[in-house]
Amino acid sequence: MARLEKRGSGKAGFGNKGRYSRKAITAFKRVGAKTSKKVDLRFKCKICNKSSVQQQGFRTKKPIFE
Repeated sequence: MARLEKRGSGKAGFGNKGRYSRKAITAFKRVGAKTSKKVDLRFKCKICNKSSVQQQGFRTKKPIFE
């Protein structure tokens, strides 16, 4: 803020003065985090009891199994 006041732009103007009191964008909680995760499905054979993982998971917020 001191640097801006020396330049004369610290006190002039109307809106968006809160940008100087905010943290950097990288310090925000959800920056870079995705809202949905990939589902990791594992299948198990009832006969031989072997398990296998699905090749590619799909993105979903909440998987529903019926």
